[in-house]
Amino acid sequence: MVNWYVIITSKSKEMYERLAKQDDMQVFWPLRKTRRKDNKAETLQPLITRYIFVRTQPETLQDLFTNPEIARIAFPMRRRLNKDYQTIPEDEMQHFIWFCENITDDFVIMDKLFSELKDNVKVRVKDGIFKNMEGVLCKIKHQNRFTFKIGELAIYIDSLRKWNLEIIDDGAKAKAAYNLYQDIDALVDFIQNIPGKDHGKSYLDNAQEIITEILLYHIHIGQNTEAKTNINAIKRTMPWLNKPLQELFKENLLDVKLIHAIIIKRKLETLDRIVTQLLSAHHNKLATERLPDISTIIPATNYRPFLTTSAAAYKEIYEYTIVRHRQYIEYITPLAPTHYAHIALIDTPDGILAIANTTSLCKYAENMQETAVARYDVFNAIRKEQDIHAITFRTAKGISGPSVLFSHDIINNETLQIAPEARKDIKILINTTLAMCQEIWTSPYSSTMRRELQHVWTTPLIRD
Repeated sequence: MVNWYVIITSKSKEMYERLAKQDDMQVFWPLRKTRRKDNKAETLQPLITRYIFVRTQPETLQDLFTNPEIARIAFPMRRRLNKDYQTIPEDEMQHFIWFCENITDDFVIMDKLFSELKDNVKVRVKDGIFKNMEGVLCKIKHQNRFTFKIGELAIYIDSLRKWNLEIIDDGAKAKAAYNLYQDIDALVDFIQNIPGKDHGKSYLDNAQEIITEILLYHIHIGQNTEAKTNINAIKRTMPWLNKPLQELFKENLLDVKLIHAIIIKRKLETLDRIVTQLLSAHHNKLATERLPDISTIIPATNYRPFLTTSAAAYKEIYEYTIVRHRQYIEYITPLAPTHYAHIALIDTPDGILAIANTTSLCKYAENMQETAVARYDVFNAIRKEQDIHAITFRTAKGISGPSVLFSHDIINNETLQIAPEARKDIKILINTTLAMCQEIWTSPYSSTMRRELQHVWTTPLIRD
């Protein structure tokens, strides 16, 4: 069977001249025109060094390299996992030939196979000569490079600008972080709906604070049954594990024990997954003398993220439901079969402020340069109050995000019903905030902006 094969050689020109004389094979050696320093003449130089591509029968290729003179300077690339020759599908090879012959970008073949880049962020070219071509971003020489697949080879384009790309899938590290925050939010949702002695929701407004103590308590007593990390093996790096529980949790110990006992009956798997991730990915935050501060992982806030996948107590939500907190009213509405949007309705002197919790994102953006923020159309329009729906960033009672201001009469205090016109505007607020998140998630401009989204939505929701 005729295939394209990859030849690795220390003497490209000599090897090409030998192979070109073969009647039973097609040879491709990518070249480009370059001008001499004196600018007087053009010469042909290899576009990719050390590699030549040949189309032939495997038997012909094998016979060729029985020649000692050829075997001395070249050899066919083989697959990593077996001894078979590395092949390139015909359609991919034809695309590659066309690219090499029609564009001037520098191609570089990486030492790694494309399959070994599976943990990287997956991207797609938005426009231009490479439109719709998919690949991954690789950190090479301190810069992200667009890397694509030819057969099993990983080839990066040296000069493709990153703002010509859109992200279509996160890497493994980001997905692990999203899984962690999704589990944390699901546990917060569960704790919020544990009835107290008065059969009310006594943990509604401090669930985020309690969960940090629950997690540390769970680690301390060593009940993470699913955790791969052996707690006894890491006690030496976590001195707080050797201290008495009463000293660590003080007056909160009884409350922590009570809630922990309820959680392990219903949510033990979720709790174990969180602890496993904390021990593996955030071990440095736990290596302290005192009770660790993990507020950067689990912010101590009464507000749920803007978008979650959990609303345990409200499975029968049709259009929306209302949850009354001490400082605000929480508006929850299904946004997709698996997603719920959360909007805080805060009573202010000027009216009722409907606000989406994107606090961490807003705080980071405050220190960004104007040119960097301007790359995000939706975010910038809200920031500059250019949104046609009068959506703008506001801050109130410890929360920041896109918001709309209503009159005080939009809420019926007896029935907790929201006026129809206000519900329409809240829906617009939700869709605008979602568009802002989608824009940031698909853009490769700022990896930090994308990372802050992990605190805004517990899992990405991308709509066409």
